[in-house]
Amino acid sequence: MGTLEEAGRSDIIIVTAGAKQQPGESRDALVGRNKEILSSIVSDMGAINPKAIWACGC
Repeated sequence: MGTLEEAGRSDIIIVTAGAKQQPGESRDALVGRNKEILSSIVSDMGAINPKAIWACGC
């Protein structure tokens, strides 16, 4: 298992983190929460490989 910084230098980056929709929560609200989670992960990666292929399963 590597670090987030190592992941940022990878050729392929797959992120499967995401929040579960809560009862009564709108899809827009869920997207907003998942955006915050993804933003946090990406910011912790540091320098990102500009040619990386991204796949997100949020």
